[in-house]
Amino acid sequence: MIMNQLTIFLLLFLIASTSNAQVHFSGTLDEYSDIERYGNITIGYTIPYAAVKLKVFQYAQVGWNGAAAVWGEMYTPAGVNPTDMSGIKGISNAGNGVYGVSTSGRGVYAESTSGYAGYFVGKTYFSTKVGIGTTAPLSYLQVGNDGLKLNFGSANGVLVKIGTTTNNITGYMGFNLVKGTGTNWDYEATGSKNGGSLIFSNDNGDIYFAAIGSSGNTAGSITDDVLIDKSRFRIFSNGKVLVGSPPSQNVTACVLSSPYTMFVKGGIRTEEVMVETGWCDYVFSPSYHLLSLEEVKQHIAEKGYLHHTPSAAEIAENGNKLGETTLQHQEKIEEIYLHLIQLNERVKQLEAENQVLKSHSKQ
Repeated sequence: MIMNQLTIFLLLFLIASTSNAQVHFSGTLDEYSDIERYGNITIGYTIPYAAVKLKVFQYAQVGWNGAAAVWGEMYTPAGVNPTDMSGIKGISNAGNGVYGVSTSGRGVYAESTSGYAGYFVGKTYFSTKVGIGTTAPLSYLQVGNDGLKLNFGSANGVLVKIGTTTNNITGYMGFNLVKGTGTNWDYEATGSKNGGSLIFSNDNGDIYFAAIGSSGNTAGSITDDVLIDKSRFRIFSNGKVLVGSPPSQNVTACVLSSPYTMFVKGGIRTEEVMVETGWCDYVFSPSYHLLSLEEVKQHIAEKGYLHHTPSAAEIAENGNKLGETTLQHQEKIEEIYLHLIQLNERVKQLEAENQVLKSHSKQ
């Protein structure tokens, strides 16, 4: 009886596919007496869908673990090239090659023991969250559910990794550096070099940039302490920046308490520095009080340094403020010119008086 039903089904399916006949199953396969001609095939439901060649409805029940509305399997025997073999294959020149809907389970499930579980040629669209290596993605794309979140690699070794760690490091992007076991960070040899670098953040919101120079052509590891010691660029959560020094507690405290935004250890060499500050034209104002040279001499004798300038002790404690120092130097230069002008006037007056005296002595 069952064989006869299957035979009738196959014949009707063949007719539908070769002569534009329309076949509709309103019940299960053994209810073949309900076959009607509507234009396409619908299994498990009473209403055919004109825009769908084959539509299968399946209502899962308790205990139906692994149930599927459509199940496709392909077994490739030895000696057969499996390149173009597919359990289910959907091709569309404009629409959707494969479209699956599920209210709570899997819209499309693909599995392969040796080939590709999914092979896409063309654009792929996901309307909600996508998880790779996790069944509960928290964002639109989540890769992995452990320390390793994303890995861009090559045949020559690990190149880029994105992940999270412990020890107050909340996330990192490693270039040939990945969190290993314990406090270790592992690196690979890519050819004749094994150097790497890392960008990581801590639970305070600070960002570190560390560069690890190559030490040879073999794989190895470094510890957290070495990594932090190699961090030569750091952005603090309050906007302060530290460059060129391991972020030790003393240096860090100095940077955080400083009124300045950036601290550079080791000096800066550059072709130009622009300091936005005022200038000293006020020295040439008629109302400016120019100290006499006698007053300047007295100030130096009492204080040991020029007026309106810092002492050596102040510079040692607070540093040399470039903008402020430049203004002080310019002020002193302009004061010197005023003294020179006064001295020049005095010299010319003395020369005139001397000339008068000379003319009287000749008489």
